[in-house]
Amino acid sequence: MTLVWQLAGGIPGSVTVSRRTATLPWEVLGAAVPEGTERLRYEDRGVIAGSRYAYRLGWSEGGLERYSAETWIEVPAARLALTLEGFRPNPAAGSPTVALTLPDGAPATLEAYDIAGRQVLAREVGSLGPGRHLVRLESGGLEPGVYHLRLRRAGAALAARGLVVR
Repeated sequence: MTLVWQLAGGIPGSVTVSRRTATLPWEVLGAAVPEGTERLRYEDRGVIAGSRYAYRLGWSEGGLERYSAETWIEVPAARLALTLEGFRPNPAAGSPTVALTLPDGAPATLEAYDIAGRQVLAREVGSLGPGRHLVRLESGGLEPGVYHLRLRRAGAALAARGLVVR
């Protein structure tokens, strides 16, 4: 499971990641890896499907150990299936939101085509990682009309239709 934290104001030096369950105490897992000046990443390979974990960050400040608030995460019990539900709601007004599910972080592309078959949007969505996602299509908004959506991943392609109204 990949965990990502966005820290406003920058990373406070060396940061560790700790985990606990409802019945087990906090344990330090290791160091978080900086990605830029305000983002941290940690890959927890010790999770069990169907379990629930709390995570927090720890760092030293002025000689004292400091901790972030804890965040609880539930690890899905079942393998996720690739799905494309389409616009939510449908019809959509303005910049529509598309509901989709990704089974993992493999490269995937969400595309929109107008009624004439012209591609009007293509967005890489695999980086969202596994889970159900709502993707807002804000690239200037889509003009009112009927759109065909396509989600492509690993040789598979799913399709849905949607309507944008004023």
